[in-house]
Amino acid sequence: MTEARFGDSIARRSAVVATALKLLLLLTFVVAYLNPVLRASEESIFTAFRLLLPLVGAVFFVRFAHRSGTRRVILCIAVVLAYSLVQMTAFGLLSDGFIWSYLINVIALIVFIFFIHTYQELYGRDSLFRHLYFWYAVLVIASIHQLLTGFAYPNVEHREGVARIFHGQENDASLALAAFVPILLQRSRHDPLAAVLLVAGVCIIYLNDTRGVLIGVAAYPVMLAVPWLANALGRRAKVLKPLLGLLILSVLLTTIATMKDVPIELANKESSLGELVVEPLAQIAAGEMMDAELTSINLRVTMTIVGLQQFFSTFGFGIGPGASTHFVEQYYSGIATSMHVFPLQLLTEYGWLFLAVMLWITAKFGPRLGWRRFVPLFFFFNLVTISITAGAITNYYFFACAAFALTAPAIAKGQEIRPTREPDPARVGKIPVSALKLGS
Repeated sequence: MTEARFGDSIARRSAVVATALKLLLLLTFVVAYLNPVLRASEESIFTAFRLLLPLVGAVFFVRFAHRSGTRRVILCIAVVLAYSLVQMTAFGLLSDGFIWSYLINVIALIVFIFFIHTYQELYGRDSLFRHLYFWYAVLVIASIHQLLTGFAYPNVEHREGVARIFHGQENDASLALAAFVPILLQRSRHDPLAAVLLVAGVCIIYLNDTRGVLIGVAAYPVMLAVPWLANALGRRAKVLKPLLGLLILSVLLTTIATMKDVPIELANKESSLGELVVEPLAQIAAGEMMDAELTSINLRVTMTIVGLQQFFSTFGFGIGPGASTHFVEQYYSGIATSMHVFPLQLLTEYGWLFLAVMLWITAKFGPRLGWRRFVPLFFFFNLVTISITAGAITNYYFFACAAFALTAPAIAKGQEIRPTREPDPARVGKIPVSALKLGS
């Protein structure tokens, strides 16, 4: 065989490998998004994603074993596992099946984010963007279809008048839609279809009456405007921009406080900023548990206070993965099994480890993306989960969008992502063929 033919043969085999890996990752992503419905029954703990994950993980961990990114992920899993086992031993949770199940979900999420990062590295951010954009459109179309027809998906409880689609409840469906909002908001300036899909997604979130997610979506443009306005005024006034930002933020918070009783029409009731934001924060600050009357807000306020008490009682080390379900059961037996405040749940359960992860994300991506972009994104992704249950740990589309938004420079710095050609299979993501073959 001549040298030229040998080279062509290598290139063809590399193209096949690149395509196969890409299709395998895309299949894994879709199966993860459909995790609630792709199971034998509603009660079954075996889902298609959980069965597929070890196989796909083995393929990618072995093929790319020598890459630094793979070693970092393995180290992350080892740290989480060790920290969790110490917690479980200290609090006598080693025989608790639910705790083990939740720990597996945490590790599965780490591996999933590794897959997202690997896909972006191999096939480019444009390809990942198109995948996420396509799936957002699927969410919008499926939601509209369910609202109009009442179609019920298998293995998830259906509720008339809201769009749960293939998620466990409407809060989770709204969270998935909201996850793409920061990306779509940037895109909509140049893409009329993106603007239409953005409006449609926000309307679905409104009809689902997921107030915490709706507050996050409404607050995001405001959070973007504060540093932009501080930067614009800072150029003219030649004063420190951070001080201007704090001043603008103070004026904004004062305005919210004065307008807290202005009625806000929600999908199912009339409310106000006072009821949704100001009063719950005041009750939490005062340590006032609202367990005399059961409402969705009172439950969250009470669980926030109890969760903080649990956090401090362990000197910040946390009570263990999924262990918050035990004290929730004490207060709301048969009513709720989760704190319904996802970021605080992670703080309560993982303590210093969770804080370390948040600080690492801030230190790594803040300077890389620019603080004017990073801070609104960081607060947005925490704010939209503030009223979400523990089930958010398996809301894989949300985490895929968050990982993309925090790592894609074009989105972060306001550049438009344009369609591009598929990468050369022989140099997938600018990684040589030898890397694909040898896993280097």
